Amino acid sequence: KTFEGHEEMITSIATFPDGKRIATGSVDKTIRIWRLEDGREMRKWVMKKSPLDDHTNTAFALDISPDGGILASGSKDRTVNLWDTTTWQRKGDPLK
Repeated sequence: KTFEGHEEMITSIATFPDGKRIATGSVDKTIRIWRLEDGREMRKWVMKKSPLDDHTNTAFALDISPDGGILASGSKDRTVNLWDTTTWQRKGDPLK
């Protein structure tokens, strides 16, 4: 199956424990959540220009907690963000 949306090379991928979704990070400075069943993009973040707004550069690492409740994203900007996968809000300040 082909997932269309990223404009540049994909640098990271993680599969949710439910087996129904994946997360991808790209050089296009986006993180996207995809539904595996039909390839539909469910969520998209675009990197900002300020560290207070989330990552400022490409996400080179993604991981999902065993219960699927948290998505961790690591960026070239030397930060790690933790995302609540229910609300898609960042949990706390970026880890440095």
